[in-house]
Order: sequence, then C-alpha cells, then structure tokens
Amino acid sequence: VGALARRVLNQMGEEKASVRSTALTHLSAFNTAAVMDATKDGFDPKELRTGIATLFLVVPPPAIDTLKPVLRALLTCVMRRCADAGPTHTKTVTLILDEIAALKKFEEAEKALTGFRKFGLRFLFLYQSVDQLKESFPETEGNVLLANSTQVYMAVQDFKTAELVCKMVGRTTLTVAKPN
Repeated sequence: VGALARRVLNQMGEEKASVRSTALTHLSAFNTAAVMDATKDGFDPKELRTGIATLFLVVPPPAIDTLKPVLRALLTCVMRRCADAGPTHTKTVTLILDEIAALKKFEEAEKALTGFRKFGLRFLFLYQSVDQLKESFPETEGNVLLANSTQVYMAVQDFKTAELVCKMVGRTTLTVAKPN
C-alpha cells in the first residue's frame, strides 16, 4: 500500500488528479455511516473457525448497490482469513450467500470454490435463475459452481433454467412405490 501511495504522490498534474479521483470514487463506499458503525468493534474472521463467532451480513436491498465493494472486500477477507488458519477437516465455516447475484462478477468466490475447501470453507450459493449464475461467473458461465456442488431447483420460473434442469435430468422417469 505504501509503495502504491508513493507512486501516486510522484505523479504530476492531471494524471495525479485522475488517479486520486478514481481511487476516491472506488473507496467512497467504505466511508459511509453504515460501514463505520458495522466495523467499529474489532472482528477477526479466524474466530469463525473456532466456533466462538457467527457472522451475519444483512444488507437492506436499497443499500446493496452502494455497498457492493464493501461486501466483496469483506467476503474476500473472511475467506482468506479462514484459509490463513490452515487446512482442517474438523472445523468448517459455512458461508450461506443468498442473493449473491447482486454482487455480479465476484472472482474470489470462484477461486474459493476451487481452492478453499481444504481450509474448511463450505459454500451455499442461492440464485434465482441460471441467468443470475452466468452473470456472477461470466467467463465460465457458472460451470465451476455447477461442477462442484449439489444442485437444488425449486419452483423454476424461467425457460432457460427449466431447460437446463431438463437436460441434466434426462428423459427417464422413475416411479417409486411408497409402502402404505
């Protein structure tokens, strides 16, 4: 951080003003009253691995757009700090991420899916449709998530999702007789 700050300070004129303006724009979400209140007490995400802490992030829908950078940074911090505690098979941390599609592209989630399982991280991603999934993982179209998960579909309301479910299930119908 110090090296980057020195580089910005060494820039001249309009370039310096442009870099400063861009940085302030991207960091403005961290300077809101909601973030200040939520982060005034100390919290180490490693505490999630000990079982003595539970973290709930509840964001009102109107605030999601404003707080996207904060949510991405916080979730990334939680995932990395839990991984810093080292591999484990006994202490797991489950991240239940409802409405995760609101964050749009979230690269750290994909990295965590493929590399953080050995660190005791488990994920439950909740999407409303296949389109939301593809928005969150545009390069892979959600294939990493679909290949590494148990999938549950309920009350499918859009054609693309219904089509995907039909392709995965196939044409076979199983009839199971229930004992009386």
